[in-house]
Amino acid sequence: ILNPGSKVEAQSLVAAGAVIGRGATVKSGELWAGNPAKKMRDLTAEEKERLHYQASAYVQQATQQNHVMELGGNVQLGEADSASDDTAIEEAEKEETKQETTESPIKDRHQ
Repeated sequence: ILNPGSKVEAQSLVAAGAVIGRGATVKSGELWAGNPAKKMRDLTAEEKERLHYQASAYVQQATQQNHVMELGGNVQLGEADSASDDTAIEEAEKEETKQETTESPIKDRHQ
């Protein structure tokens, strides 16, 4: 989470769940983590290179899968049949009513 006024420079890494405070700056090449987040250490040259590769891979994946959003998320066309959804809801309601009207054998023993 980046609070107002916080900055994250290029080639830096903010851990998942970290909360960067107001006005804080994560400088290039730093790893920050925690809540509140603080600098844990400097990134190695290998980690900085990996950041570039990972960012490119994420962009490529997003480009390949952007058609999913045109379909309304992960729902494929034809899968969302409102009539079958209504039927499923009606069946569930019938089953619930049936269970409510059937007395429990445990209750009978205690009466």
